[in-house]
Order: sequence, then C-alpha cells, then structure tokens
Amino acid sequence: MAFDLGAIIAHVKADLSDFKNGLDTARKEGESFKDNFTDNLKTVGIAAGVVTSAIAAIGAVTYSLAKDAAKYNTIRDSFTSMTKGIVDDVDEFQSRVAKASGNTLDNLTILQGGTRALSLIGKDSFKDFGKDFEEMAMLSKKASRATGQDVNFMFDSLILGVSRSSKMILDNLGINVSLEESYKRFADQAGKSADALTAQEQKAALLQSALKALHDNYDSVAISSGGLQGAMQQLQPALTNLRVEIGQQLEPIFNELVRTILPLIQQYGPQLVLLIQQAIQWFTNLDPNIRNIILVFIA
Repeated sequence: MAFDLGAIIAHVKADLSDFKNGLDTARKEGESFKDNFTDNLKTVGIAAGVVTSAIAAIGAVTYSLAKDAAKYNTIRDSFTSMTKGIVDDVDEFQSRVAKASGNTLDNLTILQGGTRALSLIGKDSFKDFGKDFEEMAMLSKKASRATGQDVNFMFDSLILGVSRSSKMILDNLGINVSLEESYKRFADQAGKSADALTAQEQKAALLQSALKALHDNYDSVAISSGGLQGAMQQLQPALTNLRVEIGQQLEPIFNELVRTILPLIQQYGPQLVLLIQQAIQWFTNLDPNIRNIILVFIA
C-alpha cells in the first residue's frame, strides 16, 4: 500500500478549523472557572506549586508552536515588503519554489532564502526574481541528489556563494566557476569591459555562470526518485509547514493564554520559591538518621 504523505497532511489541516473552534469554546466556557479558581487559590498556600507546575506544562506544549508561527510571520512580513512590485502573491511564490525543489524546502526556509538572496545578492542581479529563485531551488535539489548533501545546505551554499563571490562556497555544489570568465562573458554581452562592471553586475554575472554550471552538471538528474528517501526528504518540510499553520490558527488563543498566565506566574511564582526554600531548610535541619529514613522511602 502506497504511503500518501500529502493525503495525511491534508487531512490534519482539514481538522484545524474544528480544533480551533473547540478551543475557542473551551476558552469562553472557562473564563468564569478561571476567575473562581484564581480566587480560591488565594486561600490555599500549597496550590501555588500546583498552579505554577500546570502553567509550566501548558507553556512547554504551546510555546514551540507559537514561536514557529511568530518567526514565520515576521519573515513573511519582511519578504512581502522587500518584494513589493516583484512578487504579487507570496503563497503562490512559496508553492512554486517548493514544487521546484521537489517539496523538500519548507515555506520558512523559502522565504528566509528569498530575503537573504535579495539583501545579499541584490534584486537587480536577477533577470526575473521569481523564475530565477525557482530555478535555484530546483538545481539545489538536483545537486543534493547527485552529491548526497542536504538540500538546505546546497540551497544556502548557492545563495552565499554568489553573494560573497566565493568560488570555494560554490564548490559545495559540485561545480567549478571561474570569476574572471564569468565577468568577461557578462561584460561582452553588455558591451563593456570586465573592469567596468559594477559590484551588482559582477554578482549578476556570477549567478548566471553558477546556474549554467549547475544545468551542465545536473540537468539529467531527476528531482526525486519517488522512493522512500524522497518521501523522507519531503516529510520534514511538510511537518514544519504544518507546525506553522497550526501555530497561526491558534495564535489568538496563545496570545490570550500568555496574557492570562503571566499575572499568575508573577503572583504565585514567588510563593512556590518560598515553599521550596522552606522545605529545603526543614529537611536540612532534620536529624541525619531521620533524613536517611526519608531518603530511603523517596527512593
């Protein structure tokens, strides 16, 4: 039986809306409970430890998802600003680049790579940023299959190698690119001398040469073999995208949860610390024989 990762991810996404609605309902129904619970805690000293422990458990479960979503949203906002007039639809851009990579690059990696390419290489170095970036993703994946290196490492090497005009970094991709030949070829096409090229034109020349070298080396390499290795390479990006989407759906609830939890931590946290200090002091002052007996029972 074939393992359909896409169908599983789609099924989980379809349940997110109902999941969020359920949490919204639970939140509303729990508002009065929270108020009564907090009031009652004021008269129960030991409850401070219970509350703080529960809060820590909730935070451990929710923090990672919320952090992923917040990081993605920040990068997406930056990318949207940087590509104004260049990329009309960010979602479509992500989809095209992911498909070009054989779905081995997650959305966060794609947008991070896009912002780095635009800031380090420069938008004027691209003939058509959207198409060129898709091509970079595709060739990085092919180089990854051919060399056995991680696709993210290859993708990053291509961006950094061009931006830093580094032949050594581009070597990671299994290609040999001459800076001098790249500049001369570009200058001849532009009708000027290589010495007259601007820094931006030099990066454009190197980008074109790197892409050509990758095509020459790996055009015959398929994006994916369709086997288990290909499915495993697609799994992590799919899970990363899913984590971000869940975090985005739950972000309003996380925000309210944090605002609710913070005052409780501030109120009951010091009480828990005091209780622990008192317990340690009490145990330290016990007769050594009694301490040993207690330790035996605890163990």
